[in-house]
Amino acid sequence: MLTSNSLGRYVPQLIKKLGDSKNIIRSEAIRALIGIYEIMRSGEKSKNNFIALIAPYLSNSSNWHIREELLNVLIISFLKSGDFLDFEPFQVCDGILRLLND
Repeated sequence: MLTSNSLGRYVPQLIKKLGDSKNIIRSEAIRALIGIYEIMRSGEKSKNNFIALIAPYLSNSSNWHIREELLNVLIISFLKSGDFLDFEPFQVCDGILRLLND
């Protein structure tokens, strides 16, 4: 069974790919991150903390591509959710505010 811990080990490599200069690499990394989100969402609601997996990277990256693409990942996650109760508002707002601080 896939858990957030087992899926979380792929997140750093995927987020690193969001900074790649090739658009196709960034697009595929986004698709993979959204795939992780969907897998987590299909499991127990208490274990679906996708935002917690990507939140450390929202402000710790010096690459603007990574910050921009993570904002896109957040937006896609919200749109796919259909239920904003899937997300903790403080985590989401804090992450977006960090990105907009640039």
